[in-house]
Amino acid sequence: MPPNGTSHVAAGAEPMRPLLLRCALLLIVSTASAAAAIAESQHRPWPKSCAEAVARLSRELPPDERRRLAAMPEDKLILLHHGFGTHIRNSLGLWQGNRDLAFDCTKQRAAHPDEASMAIIRALWQSLQR
Repeated sequence: MPPNGTSHVAAGAEPMRPLLLRCALLLIVSTASAAAAIAESQHRPWPKSCAEAVARLSRELPPDERRRLAAMPEDKLILLHHGFGTHIRNSLGLWQGNRDLAFDCTKQRAAHPDEASMAIIRALWQSLQR
């Protein structure tokens, strides 16, 4: 300890410790939740076609979300890439190797999961326009 009785810890660093601990705990919990969601989705058979994926998502989406999606202009669908698109990529096995679905959605043998999820979003949106 320095002669003036203060510690070597920078001023203000000590109050940050609880915040850092909370952030670490949140990261651990969210990682565990994501892993559990992925594990749960692996127990359900993955859809093999874009039509099957659209049917599943349509059943799972609450009515207000279906209305909100239907009302979106097509050129704004890209805004769904991170939230809804991430859900699609994780829950439908696109990151875990569901090549049948990726190919059916994009007609490309080496389709990227991002491309496939956007094709599914667009197909779902089109189905809601009827």
